[in-house]
Amino acid sequence: MYFAGNVRFVSCLGSLALISASSLVCAQTAAPDAAPEPAPAPATETLPAPKAPEDGFAMGIYFNPVSLLFGFYGLELDFSPQHLYSINVSGQYYSRSLLGIKTSAYGGDVGVQFFLTGKKPLHGAYIYPRVAFAKAKAEYLGTGAEASLIGLGVTAGYQWNWQPFSLRLGGGLIDYMGSVKATGDGTGGTPEISLRGLWPLIDLTLGFVF
Repeated sequence: MYFAGNVRFVSCLGSLALISASSLVCAQTAAPDAAPEPAPAPATETLPAPKAPEDGFAMGIYFNPVSLLFGFYGLELDFSPQHLYSINVSGQYYSRSLLGIKTSAYGGDVGVQFFLTGKKPLHGAYIYPRVAFAKAKAEYLGTGAEASLIGLGVTAGYQWNWQPFSLRLGGGLIDYMGSVKATGDGTGGTPEISLRGLWPLIDLTLGFVF
């Protein structure tokens, strides 16, 4: 009788243990999954701000190597209050004696160079209208001729500013208007000075920017 009671007691304990284990397994199975950790926000990429135009006073000193090949000597001064334009002033001088003909000339031009592109002074695509003047004189065997001319011209091209070095390359046309008059006593013939009419302009200048 006592043995039978112990068996029943042990059986009850085993049943309770199985029930408890089953309940624990079910509780663990039924428990909701833990909420996933939120993904980190993507890093915001900071784009560089567009580069603003460099508006500041700049000055350039230029010369034309093509003119030097033909005996014209001169300089050009450019004043740029901002990157949109510059005020240009130039002067040239020429003197030569060949086969008894002495020729001399001087002149210059003034214009405003408009920069269509570029973010800094004296740089970018440009159009350059100008007003030019020139005086020339030739003498041969006691006679000669003098010319006083004024011209309207324009060039277009591109200018680079690798401060302090600069290069301008372009081309255009200039229309000279004026008159030529003879001088001297009229003997020996009168040489002709070909400085009138429509002439091409080669805009090749080298210089320094400050």
